[in-house]
Amino acid sequence: MARELLVHYRNRTSNLGLIESARQIYDLFAPELEREYREVCVVVALDSKNYMLGWHRVSIGTINQTLVDARSVFFAAIRMLAASIILIHNHPNADCEPSKEDYRLTKKLVRAGKLLGIPVFDHIVIGGNVYFSFKEEKKI
Repeated sequence: MARELLVHYRNRTSNLGLIESARQIYDLFAPELEREYREVCVVVALDSKNYMLGWHRVSIGTINQTLVDARSVFFAAIRMLAASIILIHNHPNADCEPSKEDYRLTKKLVRAGKLLGIPVFDHIVIGGNVYFSFKEEKKI
């Protein structure tokens, strides 16, 4: 899959779309993530004008948690030559309210992104046909 994403980046004629809202990300990823019975975490790479370069599944966990580390997230982002990223994960229990661990992870990734020069544009939690956007809720 990573090779596929790099091909999309190199071939600028295959534009993956301008990202303007969390709802847009939800519409793109909810059909797949809401079917998952385990937590799945995806990183979306954006260029400097918020066009999507690609995405990469960084973690598949259990029914109520997934292990996500900054190294995996930013390794994928760097490979896709991201200017910024959006983190997405699902809650299979259909409750999109972020957990304490979701808040900790977001804070940790925002700090790491600042150090690397790849800001976290948003962190979106999908569950129960709705989503929670850290950016829209002014948590980032």
